[in-house]
Amino acid sequence: MNIKDKLTNIPTLIKIIIGFVISISISFILGVQDLYVHGMLLGSIFALGAIGITLLYAIVNFAHVAHGDFMTLGAFIAFPLVASVINVEYVSYANDFSFTGLFPLLGLDKVGIGPFTFGYSILIAIPITMIILALVAVVLEILVYRKLRSRGSSDVMIAMASFGVAILLRGAISTIFGTQIRSYDRVSKPFLKLGWGIDVPPDLLFLGFVALILCLLTHYILQYTKIGKSMRATSDNPDLAMVTGINVNKVIINTWIIAAGLAACAGILIAVGSAQMVPQMGWKLLIPIFAAVVLGGVGNAYGAFIGAIIIGIAMEVSTEYMNPAYKLGVAFTIMLLVLTIKPRGLFGGKN
Repeated sequence: MNIKDKLTNIPTLIKIIIGFVISISISFILGVQDLYVHGMLLGSIFALGAIGITLLYAIVNFAHVAHGDFMTLGAFIAFPLVASVINVEYVSYANDFSFTGLFPLLGLDKVGIGPFTFGYSILIAIPITMIILALVAVVLEILVYRKLRSRGSSDVMIAMASFGVAILLRGAISTIFGTQIRSYDRVSKPFLKLGWGIDVPPDLLFLGFVALILCLLTHYILQYTKIGKSMRATSDNPDLAMVTGINVNKVIINTWIIAAGLAACAGILIAVGSAQMVPQMGWKLLIPIFAAVVLGGVGNAYGAFIGAIIIGIAMEVSTEYMNPAYKLGVAFTIMLLVLTIKPRGLFGGKN
């Protein structure tokens, strides 16, 4: 048995553990262990978007180009719930106006809870926003994507339609909230010292933890619930799933709900972590999550998670050696290399 065959026979989980131990050891040698941890936490947030795209591809078999704008919409839906004062400048109209966010209006506007720069109002906003964006996704599925599938449109045409949806969402966000940068209220807090030269912003640690919990919840749904079993069956063979009595349209709706909910949360976490957002940030969000999907293997949800962690680490560690403005270029370069060298990704994807 040659070396390649021996490596192939090693269980995937063991490979992941070995890769993690080697990579974090190298980060200590290079003195970038803090950036490595930052990247892992950022990657766990990217994973929410990457898993959503992967699930949609596995079930409805097209690349959802509007997913970055779904994340942006989630961030902006949450914003009027928690912002103290919102100044709206319409793109199409001359008149401006201001209003107070819902939670501050109710007196729930305290910021800087514990070691964090944000308040609990944002945590209340997350499930509300997930529900709202899930409803938006279901409406788009019924009015746009399902109609295209029923007419026999190709996967490429449906993907192009999602590009149109992305432009539509971006225009709606700009019209409602204006085109200027929006910022969350926050107070300055010191970094947490975890030891071994690792200093982490408390916000990033908490946001990464929230993202990880949602990823684990998604794993539970996919593996141990009737919804997840129906999704897996539909992904493997839609026609056979239909013959066995599975309502494929219902499975697709459930997939959109999960994907949109994860996208909403990812958008909020990224906006809170960076403390600001703009209506045009959808493309910037789409590049790392697409790179994660390609790296892990298109259609493989667990591959998307690992791919997102790797992309997050690569993007953050790269800032030690180059201008941070090139972080997206790092993600894009990794995606191109994977498409060239190993098109099915690290863990194999759906054909």
